[in-house]
Amino acid sequence: MKTNYRILIYSQVAVFLSCSKSNNNNNNNTLPHASNFAVATISTPGNKSVNYNATITGKGTVDQIIYNWNGKDSIVTNPNMPFSIVVPVYGGSMVAMSAIGSTNVGTRTLEYTFTSANGGTVIKNDENCGN
Repeated sequence: MKTNYRILIYSQVAVFLSCSKSNNNNNNNTLPHASNFAVATISTPGNKSVNYNATITGKGTVDQIIYNWNGKDSIVTNPNMPFSIVVPVYGGSMVAMSAIGSTNVGTRTLEYTFTSANGGTVIKNDENCGN
């Protein structure tokens, strides 16, 4: 039940934070747009691993990445880009990823790929944010 509640919370946060920008009056894209965004949350259908990735193109920053595995949030502050980590997961675990940063004529991409132990199930989700 606790896992289902966390999935619901992460899903709601993802909807509200999905590439929200703090400076919508910047029509010429010369000033950075601060933004938070998240990838859709899933519950893993089996054991194996999740590969979390974050990239940036153009001008921008990723100040913080938060990813979840086996019920634990891991926070990486000022990550080296591109960011990539593979973590083991158990069936029924929540997979979630979000980021905080800014772009100035650039795009930030978050992505995760879940692969089941037998290799038969692959779930991939991504989200882009930029200007």
